[in-house]
Amino acid sequence: MGKRGEFILEAAGRAVLVGFYALMLWSAARGFLAQRQPGILLYIILDSLVMGFALLRNPAARLSLSPVDWLVALVPTLLPFFISGGGADVAGMAVQYLGAMILVGGVVSLNSSIGIVAADRGIKTKGLYKIIRHPLFFGYITANIGVLLGNFSRYNLLCVGGGSLFQLVRIFREEKFLSANPVYQSYKLQTRWRLLPGIW
Repeated sequence: MGKRGEFILEAAGRAVLVGFYALMLWSAARGFLAQRQPGILLYIILDSLVMGFALLRNPAARLSLSPVDWLVALVPTLLPFFISGGGADVAGMAVQYLGAMILVGGVVSLNSSIGIVAADRGIKTKGLYKIIRHPLFFGYITANIGVLLGNFSRYNLLCVGGGSLFQLVRIFREEKFLSANPVYQSYKLQTRWRLLPGIW
C-alpha cells in the first residue's frame, strides 16, 4: 500500500472510531438522563476520552491488514449493541462499573495510541499497562460480565461468552503483530501478565 492509501485508511479509521464512540456517548447520555445513575457518567467520560484521543492519535507505523485481525477486533467492539439489557442488580452494576473504571484507566494509559485494529502507534508501558498488557480488553470483559449478571439469559450468555473468546484470540493476534517491534518484545519481559496478574 502506498503513502496515499495509508493516509486514506488512517483517516477513514479515525473517522469511524470517532463516529462509533460519538454514538456510544449519545447512548450513554440518554441513559443517564433517563435513569440518573451516577455510574453511567463513567461511560460518558470513557466515550469522551476515546473520541478525544482518537482525534489526536499517533499515525500508525504499521497497521494490520489481516482480515482475521479486523474480524476479532470488530466483533467484540460491536458486541454492546447486541446484548439485551434493561435489567440491573447491585452485583451486576458493581461489576459493570468496575469494568468501566478499568476502561477509563486503560484509555488514559494508552492515550494517543488508541485504536481498534492491531497497529503499532507507539508501545505504551506506563499506567495500567505496567500491571497487565491488555487492560482495555480486561475492562471490556469485566463490564460485559457485569451486564450479563444483571440481564442473564442464554442469548446474553452467548453474546458475552463469544465476545470474550474473540477478545482472547484478539490478544494472541495483536501480540503476534506487535512482537515485530523489539520494544514490545522487551515490554513483554517486563510486564509478564496479559490479563490477570499471577494467573495469565
